[in-house]
Formats: sequence, C-alpha cells, structure tokens
Amino acid sequence: MGDFANRCQRLFNLDADIASDVVYLTHGHHNSHVIRILDGYLGNEPGLTSLYLIESHRPVLIDASTAVSAERVAMQIRETGIGPDDLAAIALTHIHADHAGGAGALAKAFPKATIYVHPKGARHLVDPTRLEASVRALYVDAYDELMGALTPIDAGRVQAVSDGERIDLGEGEFLEVLETPGHAKHHLTFIGSEGSAYTGDAVGIGIGDVSIQPATPPSDFDLDLALASIAKIREADPTQLMFAHFGRKLDVDETFDLAEASLVDWVEVVRAAKAQGLSVEEAVVQLDANAPRAAAPAASVMGTRTNVYGVWQYLDQSNEMGK
Repeated sequence: MGDFANRCQRLFNLDADIASDVVYLTHGHHNSHVIRILDGYLGNEPGLTSLYLIESHRPVLIDASTAVSAERVAMQIRETGIGPDDLAAIALTHIHADHAGGAGALAKAFPKATIYVHPKGARHLVDPTRLEASVRALYVDAYDELMGALTPIDAGRVQAVSDGERIDLGEGEFLEVLETPGHAKHHLTFIGSEGSAYTGDAVGIGIGDVSIQPATPPSDFDLDLALASIAKIREADPTQLMFAHFGRKLDVDETFDLAEASLVDWVEVVRAAKAQGLSVEEAVVQLDANAPRAAAPAASVMGTRTNVYGVWQYLDQSNEMGK
C-alpha cells in the first residue's frame, strides 16, 4: 500500500500548473476569448470542483456542480457580466450529481441556455427522480450536505450530443464532442477548437498537491473502457487538460501516462483487498486510511467509498464474464 499511496501522491500534482481564475487563449485568425475557472464548492468547500466558463461569442458553461452550489455558481457567472439571457449553453461531461446536479437550477437562472448532455443522460435531466434516488442510496446521510435536491429541466431545452458532433461557440469556434465511457457510460469529453480538453472525470481527479484515487464509481466503471477513453483523448492531441477536480494541467503527456498507470494500480489494490477475503465495507475502511486527503472530509471519505464500490462491482462483473 505504501508504494501505491506514494504514486497517488505524485499523480496530478497540480500546484505548479493550476492557472489563475482567468486564462486567455488566442485562436489564430479568430478573436481571442477567455476561459474562466469557476469554483463549484463541492461540500461547500473551495478548490474541489472546477467549472469552466468559456466567454466566447456564445458563452458556454462546462458542468454545473451540485444543486446546493447552484446559486454560488450563478453568482460567479453574473459577476463576469454575463446576464440571465446571455449564457448560450451548459455542456455536461456526465450526469453524476457533482457535475450535473446544479443544471436544473442554473437552467432556471439562465433561461436561454441549451443543456447539452450524452444521449443516455438526457432523460435523467428531464426527470431526475431515479438519478436522485440512486445517488441518495450511495451517499445516504451525506447526500443533502454534498448534493441537494435535483430540479427537472424542460425537455425542449435538453439536447443530446454524440461522438463527433460540435457545439457552436460562435465566430468559427466550437467544442467537439467525444464519447469517453469508463468512468460512466454517459461521459463526454469536450475538445475546444483552440485545443483545450474538458475531461470531466475521464482522466482522473487531481486536487492541489493531494490526489484522491482515480474516479471509479459504481455502477458503470469499466477499466478497459476507461483506458480506451484516455487513449482517445490523447489522440485528439489537446494542448491542455481542464479537470473537473480541479483546474488545468499543462504537462499533457505525463498526465495521460500517470492516469493510465494509476487506474491499473488502483484496480489491483482493490483486487488484492478482495482476495484477502475482506468485505467491501472492510476494504473501504482499510483503503480510506491510506488515501490522500482532500479538503472536505465528507468528500474524501465518500470518494474512497464510491471508488472502492465501483471497482468491486467491476471485478464481480468481470469474473462473471470470464475476463
């Protein structure tokens, strides 16, 4: 465990590479625009979840954080001078509650915004009942503190997007959609026409100089798909990686290498705990004791719990399929 903990600690050390809250990017013959890093305040703590406000001709918000953080996110958007009718779109990397939980409330605050999402996630934005119930079952008493009640979105404002489609940013700029399953079957990565990759949780989680385990939640985690998605994003040749947890990475190739190695290591660590005959809850306790700490205790503990459960389920399913 010591070696794995050390590798985790080295993974996604973002201190040197996190940008300030504003990043200016030049687009050749197109106009420059600003990408602003907003804080999603997961668990009411700063520095855990980053959203990206692309201040292009058609302003777009990447991800929406949680329902409990929606008003703080809306306030950050308004402070940039973008008014209620100015935000053109909210593009969701996936529908997990820490990424899409605030989408309904933000859709009300910005009534002209189209909500872009994977086809498998669209119906859960229109009717979030099942989504909220499943997340409540996992987070139990921590749910209300971390996530909050989900608000439905009118079906006419939800647009499903698939691999290879583009979201128009205006003036020749766009986000290209990549389907990147592995973390979740409804996961998308957005590649900006200037080279930024908005990776959601597909490449992992890095917060300051502390790294939590790779993002391996139930019920969709699949190691092979996750590794293939990292390779797919790498093939897009991005110039920088915009993490959902937290900030940007400029050392792109090294980050991809470490992400792949960390995923494999984490699955093997959980596999070893399972082979010892531990129950899944015993494994959570043991592995959480070795996990680097994030800023919010509830987020740290639940991160370990969800990551262990996801790999545990993946290993059970792999055994059933004879992998």
